[in-house]
Amino acid sequence: RLTDHCSTLLFTPTKNCTKNLIKEGINKNKIHQTGDTMYDVLLQQLPKAEKTTILKQLNLKPKTYALLTTHRPENVDNPNNLKNIIEAMIKLKPLTIIFPLHPRTQKQLRKFKLYNKIQKQKHIKLIKPTGYHETLKLIKNATLILTDSGGMQKEAFWLKTPCITLRKNTEWTETIQLGVNYLTETNTQKILETTDNILEYEERLRSKLEKLPNPFGEGNASQKIVNAIRNFWSKAN
Repeated sequence: RLTDHCSTLLFTPTKNCTKNLIKEGINKNKIHQTGDTMYDVLLQQLPKAEKTTILKQLNLKPKTYALLTTHRPENVDNPNNLKNIIEAMIKLKPLTIIFPLHPRTQKQLRKFKLYNKIQKQKHIKLIKPTGYHETLKLIKNATLILTDSGGMQKEAFWLKTPCITLRKNTEWTETIQLGVNYLTETNTQKILETTDNILEYEERLRSKLEKLPNPFGEGNASQKIVNAIRNFWSKAN
């Protein structure tokens, strides 16, 4: 918020972000709603992502697995929260779950004596962290995403994959309001019930995702930001 009030130009990805700045007392003439630069990157890099062989490497077929990521301290450093997530994953059999292990998560799984328990589950594939392109391909081809990542919630939305967010809240309330991202916290029962609902109405949800407007812009946020800066400096000088 200090940075907001010190800045002459502020660039927002969505209407909601713009509204928040105005509520902070920021002059609306300083705010430029450009869209999300992450969406620019995704559109630019998606062709490379499609060429990766990650599905073949993991012996996966599209729409036959769920992708799980968790790394936030409030989840992986809290033994109860981490245990609840793992318990839910164990009970989700026979759904195949791909679980790229963040170093912090792996360390905490071992610390809380959960690593061996999850490693024994045949339907859960523990893999090394994946690169950006591989991750995009895994997201696009998953049946659903389970994550506490802020960025992955948006990537799931853009790649038309339903998402379960393992948190109490999210920065990207637009995805919640549009009904394709679900907050479950780390409540085991909520995670299981929400997963069941997504799987039951999978085709309907996917159809809905295809038709939804994108509140994050048109994929040209970077150019809009550059244009706004150029325009500002030309007027200033």
